Amino acid sequence: CSLSLATSLSVCVPWTCVTVGSVSGGSSDVVGDHVGSPVYLANTVQNRVEFYSLAQRRLLTPIKTDGTPLAAAISRSGKVLYVVSKDASALDIIDLATQAVVNRVTLPAQPEGVAVGVDERVLISTIGSGTGNLSNVLLLYDPSAQGGNALAPVPVQPAPPVAANLHA
Repeated sequence: CSLSLATSLSVCVPWTCVTVGSVSGGSSDVVGDHVGSPVYLANTVQNRVEFYSLAQRRLLTPIKTDGTPLAAAISRSGKVLYVVSKDASALDIIDLATQAVVNRVTLPAQPEGVAVGVDERVLISTIGSGTGNLSNVLLLYDPSAQGGNALAPVPVQPAPPVAANLHA
């Protein structure tokens, strides 16, 4: 048994509002870059990114991502789309010129959000890992770094509070 949702989606970005039309599965995040560029929709149910062309006023060919894409962010250069996929614990890196996934970075915890800084580094928020999920809450991906140095945890000080055990 499978469930397929189709929603009529209206998207408002700073420069315009459009009705995208029917998006099977809906969208968990919508990202726009600048006037005239496509709008990108993270389709959690279909495990893909939908591309909506403002100029053509239609959906273009979607790009397959890892399981349950939740959030997306565009690089400052406008050349790369970063998508975090919860079930795969992954950061999918999409080249917007070729509209293809060019790299996948395995994350140590399930991601919840993503943002790109002015320095092009990518901040990823996660549900955390380890005892009490206190480790790897924030991760920093540096696309200019080589090998194992590209992904690093961001220390959070003070540490998040530990929830009291109400069942004791």
